Amino acid sequence: MKSLRGKTALITGGSSGIGFAIAKALAQEGMNLVLAARTHEPLERAAAELRTLGTSVIAIPTDVTDLSQLQKLVETTLHEMGSIDVLVNNAGMESHRDFHQFTTDEIVQTVQVNLLATMQLTRLTLPSMFEAHCGHIVNIASIADKSAHSFGAAYGASKAGQIAFTQALRLEYFGEGISASVICPGFTTDGGMYRRLTAEVGFESPWFFGRTTCEAVANATVKAIRRDQAEVIVNSLPLRPLFILNQISPRFANWLIRLATRHFFRKIAKTRELLEISDPRNLTMAAGVPQMSQTLGKEQYQIGLTKS
Repeated sequence: MKSLRGKTALITGGSSGIGFAIAKALAQEGMNLVLAARTHEPLERAAAELRTLGTSVIAIPTDVTDLSQLQKLVETTLHEMGSIDVLVNNAGMESHRDFHQFTTDEIVQTVQVNLLATMQLTRLTLPSMFEAHCGHIVNIASIADKSAHSFGAAYGASKAGQIAFTQALRLEYFGEGISASVICPGFTTDGGMYRRLTAEVGFESPWFFGRTTCEAVANATVKAIRRDQAEVIVNSLPLRPLFILNQISPRFANWLIRLATRHFFRKIAKTRELLEISDPRNLTMAAGVPQMSQTLGKEQYQIGLTKS
């Protein structure tokens, strides 16, 4: 999609972190915006800030796990804006702990937010794109979906599904004016999952994981739309050789990844266990999700959550 000016982008999880950065980057390209996230107040603040860039912005509070709300989101967007030219499926949640300690509801919630909501919203959006013979879908995944790590089985599986879904869309709608891209960020140092994780557990990831920023992810997203890129990894250190190695020698790559990541994610899982955090909705990276309190003995933990 060469020209973005005057077109409309619908962005889930758009009120902070990666989602807000993408919204800002698209606004600077002259796009009109529809922002969706669960909490009204931060969503309105984000919309007000983006309007100062001279673009039209609508804020629609939406729980992406509720199909009726997704239907209303699409209907309202088409009624108010006339089209959905770019869909950015950014809403997501992370979940890290020993897999055998997950409840069925927690697994379902992780997959529902990260994968099923992406598929459902895309399904609802595609008819208008198909009719217009124009559209681009962007799925914000993670480097975790390229090579899974320990203590993040449900998260990694749900994110890996986004890659396969993106590939299928590109094949199915080739020649119809519709395409799709998947963006795989590393840990963002200025918002999103990584910032929340480090604030929660009190330690940083090893340097060899690499880093990125919300702005870098946003710029990569704009570039992917313009150039119709299938997949973009956004990280300070090159990781694609490791992912290629995983295809050539899964056993060796598995050993290397386990050596590099197991300690960090084990610390996260055990800290979560200590804090007795059990509701996956409390881990949702939703912009403006209210502060959550967890009481452990006589100590009170305040954990601020953000949506990327």
